Amino acid sequence: MHQKVMLKHTIIFIFISLLISSCDVNRPDGLVSTTENDSIPYFISKAKRTEGENQKQALINAHEIALGFSNDSIKNSKLSEIAYLSLILNRRQIFKTINDDFFNLSSILKDTLKVGEAHWNYGSYYEKIGILDSSYYHYFKGFKSFESVNNKFYTGKMLYNLAYIETKYKDYLSAETKLFKAIKNYEVVNKPYSIFKCYYLLAEIYSDIEDYENFNKYLDEAKKYLSDFKKIQPKISKYNFISLKNFSGTVKFDRQKYQEAISYFREALREPDLEQNQPQLYNLIRLNLAKTRLAQSDTSGIKRELQKFFKFRNNLKDQDGIIQVYYEMSNYEALAGDTLKAIDFSQKAKNIANQFNFKKQVLQSLLKLAKYDIANASIHYEEYLDLKDAIEMDQRKFRNKFAAIQYETNTYIDKAEQLSNKNLILMGLMIIFMILTVLTYSIITQKSKTKTLLLEKEQQMANEKIYQLMLTEQKNLEQARIKERNRISEELHDGILGKIFGTRMKLGFLDFSNEVDSKEKFNLYIDDLQTIENDIRKVSHDLKNNHLGKSNFIHLVENLIKEKSQIGDFEFNLTKNDTLSWEDISDVYKLHIYRIVQELLQNILKHASAFKVNIVFSATKDSLQLIVQDDGIGFESHKNFQGIGLKNLASRLEKINGKYTVDSKKGLGTKFKISIPKQ
Repeated sequence: MHQKVMLKHTIIFIFISLLISSCDVNRPDGLVSTTENDSIPYFISKAKRTEGENQKQALINAHEIALGFSNDSIKNSKLSEIAYLSLILNRRQIFKTINDDFFNLSSILKDTLKVGEAHWNYGSYYEKIGILDSSYYHYFKGFKSFESVNNKFYTGKMLYNLAYIETKYKDYLSAETKLFKAIKNYEVVNKPYSIFKCYYLLAEIYSDIEDYENFNKYLDEAKKYLSDFKKIQPKISKYNFISLKNFSGTVKFDRQKYQEAISYFREALREPDLEQNQPQLYNLIRLNLAKTRLAQSDTSGIKRELQKFFKFRNNLKDQDGIIQVYYEMSNYEALAGDTLKAIDFSQKAKNIANQFNFKKQVLQSLLKLAKYDIANASIHYEEYLDLKDAIEMDQRKFRNKFAAIQYETNTYIDKAEQLSNKNLILMGLMIIFMILTVLTYSIITQKSKTKTLLLEKEQQMANEKIYQLMLTEQKNLEQARIKERNRISEELHDGILGKIFGTRMKLGFLDFSNEVDSKEKFNLYIDDLQTIENDIRKVSHDLKNNHLGKSNFIHLVENLIKEKSQIGDFEFNLTKNDTLSWEDISDVYKLHIYRIVQELLQNILKHASAFKVNIVFSATKDSLQLIVQDDGIGFESHKNFQGIGLKNLASRLEKINGKYTVDSKKGLGTKFKISIPKQ
């Protein structure tokens, strides 16, 4: 079993190296495009082709320029680009600073996709430095962000990363669930390489739990999707197929089918340019082949091979790889009969594992020491058991922590959704309330308008009835006048004209020969003529007093003014234009004019406290003019105050297309000037 753990780790190491060589597939957003005139591409290019302080300074310069952008969206895209580059260049301190700015600005902009990318960066960063609980936290946060914006590809990426970490702590059930979810997301966006990786990891899970039926099933699925990807990226696919052969060989080794394992390793090594193009993969397969031969006690040429492997791993400063070589050197020396050297190499492996806190490798080293250091076997085995229990306890703690991260995040999201739903419900109720309020107001307003219209209609009908009564009264008066005229006419004709005719006849028969007598009669006849003159004057006076004719409307207005002046105790002066023909004005117009005068006089009674009122009727070519002026207390007309009286005035004028102006000041009285177009 210890061999299996070692093999799995080395397989993953090579697999990750292959992924790094194809990082554009992992992050298709990659580096955002920019113009050539922009200085950021210059520093990015410099960072890629330099090392050390020059590389560090180039990233710092690019970061400072990005912070200078005024447009936050552009600034955020630049920060995303530089943060990702600093991550893959392994500039950890600079990465943290830049990614913090990227995350904070994305949060301010509420750019959920970019927030997810920032979490992805953090997850990768913490995974690189071995803080897997923090890595898991940020991957899960990234997963939630991408899921909320329905980004299937990135959601699948986060699920894969979460599953990968869970396999390290043997949380295989949760990892398997996440991998199948990731596959569903990848299928939607047609990502065969990503699906291949999921099935590859599933095959690793089932090989680790020794379920070889499912191992073969998922390995076949991995090969199937890798074949699909080969059409897109043949070179990457070729080396992944070689890695699959190596993987199959290690599983055969675990099952102690050494000859089949050797066949897989040798088949993988047949690729002519493997050592040149993929030296790490080539070196790993050669190491696995040597290990399998040692398992069959075949030591021919193995020592030289192991020395080459050690040199290669040492040059890379690959501590885990060095440990694996020490294991095989220990096995070789044990087969060669040199137990002390076997113990020495096992101890060296343990020391490096302890130095770099590789707990699983410490376990393997302790098993080897217990195997070869017989004298201290019980001590080594007891230490092995204690460490194994501690690792299992850590794994349980981590699994619980992973579950807590998921639970707390989901609980937070659920609470946020509940709050959002409550806010939506509250907003909906507010909208419904507002709609009901508007509808209620509209109904009440409409009813009020309808009621007002009905009242206006009733008022109009009442006014018309009043005016008709006035006209009837005037008609009766006119008939009385006509009767009086007829009487006067008859009196003139039958009385006065008869007297004139008699007097004329008497004068015609007057004899002037008798001078004295004739003179007396003449004087008598002159007196008769004087009497007739007085009668005529009296009749003329009666006609003058009783003949109103066309001035009947003005007579009504004058009576109205007299009535109001007696109530208000003010003097009035009515000035009228004799050329104004009231007979040419319709009864409806005269009714409105009468009511306008009535309304203005009523306002004077209520508010003005006037002593004198002037009313002037005049006419121009196109309009009738009315002026009503008082010497009352006045008001500030510029404040645009309108009571019910003025509104009624405006309403009546609107019906006959009239207009009015008002000039008033406090203490100086009020003057209304009204203009009504002629019909």
